[in-house]
Amino acid sequence: NNINKEHINIWLFGSENVNKTELAFKYIYYDVYKNFYDDFIEKFIENDLEKIVEIKSNYYNVSILDSTFVRNDDFGSCYSVVQGIVFVFQIDLLSSSGFSKEINLFYKNAIDSVGGELNVIIAFRVDEKDKISDLYQSHFDKIDQIEKRFECEVFLFSIENGENEDLFYCLIKKIVQNNKEKKVSSMKKKHHKKRKIQGKITKR
Repeated sequence: NNINKEHINIWLFGSENVNKTELAFKYIYYDVYKNFYDDFIEKFIENDLEKIVEIKSNYYNVSILDSTFVRNDDFGSCYSVVQGIVFVFQIDLLSSSGFSKEINLFYKNAIDSVGGELNVIIAFRVDEKDKISDLYQSHFDKIDQIEKRFECEVFLFSIENGENEDLFYCLIKKIVQNNKEKKVSSMKKKHHKKRKIQGKITKR
């Protein structure tokens, strides 16, 4: 993938049994996604998975990047060039005793690649027939464990019902906020350094 560094770039990583590609197309094209998705799958017609997102009257170009076609040994380089990551799994994972270990395999690789700074959402795909609110209740303790251990929000989503846009919006908002905080912190450091230099010159 060609990554536009002017965009907010979000990678989708996770279990092989989750259709990350379909999730990406659904977010970008919403109600008409099926036509674009089918063309991509059946005819290999490429689409730039990009859209403009408004947050507090500011507009941001967002690109969704799909890891489905990335080799495992290339994941490290991918993590380091994006601003946010969505780790995607099937809801069935929460029924297993090793759910946290499975998530950590992806999370640790990402953390190691970006030096500890990471904007992350963890998402679980549910079936069309399942009621998301009921699943939140039944898996509440495990979801709470995940949010505390990995310091991020957890979303349940259904592609068929269109219940997924909140997870992307939440992550984009987090990225924008963290970028602003970094800029403010950087400006304060520069200002502090400048004052220290001026103070030394005055003493002379």
